[in-house]
Amino acid sequence: MIKAHAEIVPSFAGRAEYFPDIGHFVKCISGGFHQLAGTNAELRGVSLLESARIKTMTADISRILRQYGKQYRSLDDGLNSKTKLDRYRYQAIKRIACIIPHHCGDHSNCYYEDCKMIQLQRHFIAKYRVEFPTEDGEDEVPMKDILRLHKQEIRKEYAKVSRFSGKAMSMGKIGQQTVYREIIKRLNEGNVDRVSLTMSSNDCENYFGLLSKFSHGKRIYFGQTDSWQVY
Repeated sequence: MIKAHAEIVPSFAGRAEYFPDIGHFVKCISGGFHQLAGTNAELRGVSLLESARIKTMTADISRILRQYGKQYRSLDDGLNSKTKLDRYRYQAIKRIACIIPHHCGDHSNCYYEDCKMIQLQRHFIAKYRVEFPTEDGEDEVPMKDILRLHKQEIRKEYAKVSRFSGKAMSMGKIGQQTVYREIIKRLNEGNVDRVSLTMSSNDCENYFGLLSKFSHGKRIYFGQTDSWQVY
């Protein structure tokens, strides 16, 4: 006698896993910048939140997120992977935090790979050390003195290789903090991994197409936020 097997019905209890769309995610940050410029007169105008500047800053955010995603994917299951991942995540968050000050002319905390000013400063310091080596017993000339000596040369070279010809946004600390809040209210240590691992918005766009097809042509914001998450 053959016994009939009971049909196994999968259970879908609990909250569904979601994946942010990195393309629209960054566009939402860009939209926040434009909204700030539209509602705060002190943040808009020449050398402030202009469209070209917003486009460049959001491109910087996207670049850092994608680089972090590649670092994440490169890790194996070794014992040091978590330590490396924590370090990569910390660096990504810090690099993004430096974007607004960088565009305002403050390069004190910039990472070498992100800042042509830092690259030029180190080049001039290294060049000076080669041209004027110290004798035995002599103290090296402090870096700040070398930078002061070559200040005009560095600025001139920076204007040649940097975006906006080296011109910075004329924005104070309070303004910078206001603009930075538009980033961190959407992006933080809790979701940076998911955003970075998405890497491309193509698959998300295809899924949005299916949502539109079966929701009478309307995209559904399941989370009721502007983060463009697909459930």
